[in-house]
Amino acid sequence: MSETPIRVDLGPMDHLMPTVYTAAVCYLAMKPGVSATEVFAYLQEGLHRTFLQVPWLSGKVHRQARDTPGWRPGKLEIRYSPSTADGPQPYQFRFNELESATHYPDLKASAFPLDTFDDKDLLWVETWQADLDVGVEVVVAQANFMPGACLLAFGM
Repeated sequence: MSETPIRVDLGPMDHLMPTVYTAAVCYLAMKPGVSATEVFAYLQEGLHRTFLQVPWLSGKVHRQARDTPGWRPGKLEIRYSPSTADGPQPYQFRFNELESATHYPDLKASAFPLDTFDDKDLLWVETWQADLDVGVEVVVAQANFMPGACLLAFGM
């Protein structure tokens, strides 16, 4: 990774939304005999490749410094250092084993009710408390495993 981060100004449309993560969960059935660690490694490599193709996704959103040309109060920017093919896997993606009596077939039969799990159990960040003064990851994700399934949670 480079020493000096690359900075990308965010435009007016990027400032419309409140500073929270828009999160989603995909329920993925796992093939019998495939381990959670295998699935996690596969998904992690996919995110790593995505960061190689769209490098700013691996960055953080910050308040722009006052001495930045064109600065205005509240203006935001993304800061990132490009990933490399042989670099580390993304820290923004976490592994989690869910401790729940709920089973995937039951979730599926009940149409995946939204209140089955708390947000804090599925994603490693507080979705409503983005601290732009220290920087907030552009993308966060967590693979949550239960017998026979992966609940892939992600936020931007």
